[in-house]
Order: sequence, then C-alpha cells, then structure tokens
Amino acid sequence: MPYKSKHTTPTRRGLPSVKPVFRLRLASGREVKASGNHPFLTIEGWTRLDQLHPGSRIAVPRVVPEPKQTAERRKTVEDPLAQIPRIDMAWKIPQGNTPDWYALYVLGEILSTGQSSRFYQTLVREKQVALQEGAGPFERRGPSLFIVDLLVAPGKDLKEVEKLVYDELDRVKDQLVTDSELQKIKMEVKRGKVEQLEGTLYRAQALGENAIFYNDPNVINTGNDRL
Repeated sequence: MPYKSKHTTPTRRGLPSVKPVFRLRLASGREVKASGNHPFLTIEGWTRLDQLHPGSRIAVPRVVPEPKQTAERRKTVEDPLAQIPRIDMAWKIPQGNTPDWYALYVLGEILSTGQSSRFYQTLVREKQVALQEGAGPFERRGPSLFIVDLLVAPGKDLKEVEKLVYDELDRVKDQLVTDSELQKIKMEVKRGKVEQLEGTLYRAQALGENAIFYNDPNVINTGNDRL
C-alpha cells in the first residue's frame, strides 16, 4: 500500500503537570492518599479533597478487606514516659457469639482471672517477671482478636517473659483443663454477669450491641449457657 506525505503545522506540547498528593487521615486512623481535586462524598455532596477541613464528615466503606497476613508482625514502640515495659500479643480469632469465641473466652478466664489463674501463678507469683497480666478475646461481629498483655517487672528479659507466655499456652494444649478450673471459671463468670445486669447502663448497652451484632438481643440471657 503506497504512503503519501502530508505537510502539517507543528504544535508545541508541554510536559504533563505534576499534581501534589495529599494524605487524608480519618478519625479511625485509616489514611487515604489522593490529589487535591479527588472528590469525596460528604453531607453537603461531592467535595474536592482540597476543600475539606478538619472535622469534615465523609462517606467510607463499611468493610475494607484486610491485607492477607502471611507472617508474624512485630512492632516496638518507644515511650520516654513509660516507667516499665509492656508486652502485648494478639491472635486473630472468629467473631463473637460463636462456639469458638466462647471457648476462647473461657481460655482467657483460665489464664488470667484471679490470683489462682495460670498466668498469675507462673508469671507474677512464681517467676516474678510480671507485675500485671491479662488475657481474653475482644467481642466483635466480625473477625476479632485474642489479646495477652503484660506489665513486665523492671530489669526482666522481655524475650524470656514472652517465652514463658508461650510455655503456658503450650501447657493448655498439652494438659487438659481440669474440671475444677472449669467449674470455678463458670461460677465466676455467672456471678460477674449477675452483678453487671444490676446496672441499667450495662443492660442497655448489651441489648443494643446484641441486636446490632447478632440480630438477637436475647444473647444477654443465653450467652452464659454457651460457656
């Protein structure tokens, strides 16, 4: 196929402009990076990012997929005002009001409730590596966390304290929880629930959360039966 040449008038094209990128931090702690003209849905309608101001209310997705975790995550936070070290350990667990969640709730009570608990006996009384210990699950309507937190005694090796925690967790797996431990925990939980139900504020909060989380406000009455 023959080609024909054609005379044209040259035009001058400039380089593409570089737009500054802003970082928008939400009250939840999440961050969004976007250019100044990127629109966000607000109560007043669509608004450019560079026209927002502190306190502006914007629409965000209810559920944001969490990045897949393929390995353990660690972070050290230095606080010049902290007088003693603290260790926080967390594991991902199922949502609340499920058989697995109630089992983990009982585990948290066995590990850390009262001076007869396993963590207290080992970490506070015997080894004297911790001044305070705690363990238990957060209750959420979606995936949640099981937390172990320790206030470490001054001068103690943090790695050794962490190892002792894992030793206790392994002991739960290797040695069955005794019937006396289970009965004690169930009685303590039921007694604590009765005391909480005496307060109007707690009842209102629990009824509301159970209705929103599980579409069943009666969980306030049936939860203890699943322990």
